[in-house]
Amino acid sequence: MKKIFLFMTVCATALIFAGCEQKIADNAYVLKGQLGIDAPVKVYLVVRSASGEKFDSVVVTNKAFEFNGEVTRPLSAMIVVNYDTAANFSRALRDRISLYIEQGKITVRSSDSVKNAVIKSPVNDDAGKWTANVKPLREFRTELGKEWRTFSQNATLSPEEKESQQKILESKFDSLSKVEKKLAVDFIKAKPDSYYALHALFASVVGYSPEWNEAQEIFDLFSEKLQATELGKEIQERIAKWKATSIGSIAPNFVQNDSTNNPVKLSDFRGQYVLIDFWASWCGPCRQENPNVVKAFHAFKDKGFTILGVSLDENRDKWLQAIAQDGLEWAHVSDLKGWNSEAAALYGVRAIPANFLLDKDGKIVEKNLRGEALSETLAKYLD
Repeated sequence: MKKIFLFMTVCATALIFAGCEQKIADNAYVLKGQLGIDAPVKVYLVVRSASGEKFDSVVVTNKAFEFNGEVTRPLSAMIVVNYDTAANFSRALRDRISLYIEQGKITVRSSDSVKNAVIKSPVNDDAGKWTANVKPLREFRTELGKEWRTFSQNATLSPEEKESQQKILESKFDSLSKVEKKLAVDFIKAKPDSYYALHALFASVVGYSPEWNEAQEIFDLFSEKLQATELGKEIQERIAKWKATSIGSIAPNFVQNDSTNNPVKLSDFRGQYVLIDFWASWCGPCRQENPNVVKAFHAFKDKGFTILGVSLDENRDKWLQAIAQDGLEWAHVSDLKGWNSEAAALYGVRAIPANFLLDKDGKIVEKNLRGEALSETLAKYLD
């Protein structure tokens, strides 16, 4: 009885000064924020997941705000401040900050606007450490970007000078990327339990279309506990798809409807060299690359080569319009599911343009051929 009384006394005393610590339920999060903004403002919390974005909002009272909810895993999010409390959310609002929402307590503190806030929680702490690590590199990259724009706008340079300067700048960008990649690998090795490193740095190290064995080597640096998480399992599935679509593998078969709503199978193209070309009407780099693809098609279509365009469009009319505008005179298919394209998922495609060159037996012989490399590679096989 004395022990119970003593506990209650201690807890009551603690309540006077700081409050008894309350356990947060499993999967629950409590985000508490403090801003140095005197005027009434509305704060939005935008949480991103595979199912889309979830919005919540609250009007700041006494410079403080709070959000509560549940997550089964850390999720990317952003906090956005609207200085007009009567207005609706807009993506044009500039006072914002990115963060992770995770189970437990998250604090957001700023002496002024939210974009300058310090965010504290395990995953956000690792994000902050990484940002600090690469800050000098990011600043250097910004300066290189300015240098590139100045160079590209300089009309007084001769073609030889332009080529020389471009090679120098490209070399600097390449060296910078290698340094950042090494820093990321070192960060992963130092923090193998870091969810942030698995979520953000794994992709930055391996890229969008890596060799599967290189991706596996990086993934193996993480702890078994992290590998067993939902995200870890997703990455393992991704690596398996990269392996299944690596050079030397038989390309996985798929069926999608063409522009006239008739089903087309990849296996229908056996006996020819075929380029599976993942693109979309809304993809600027894809549209810029299309003239090179058209050139290759006309040069080799009578030598046993064809193309199967796989669009990540959602709008059928825009898809068909782009085919006509760009003169893409080959077979096209799409399930009109955008980034949820089943063919793209099957091939582990996470960025476009992306392509896979198959031989007559359906074996992948090359990947991601750009510019003149496509025609040069086809000449190697077909001339």
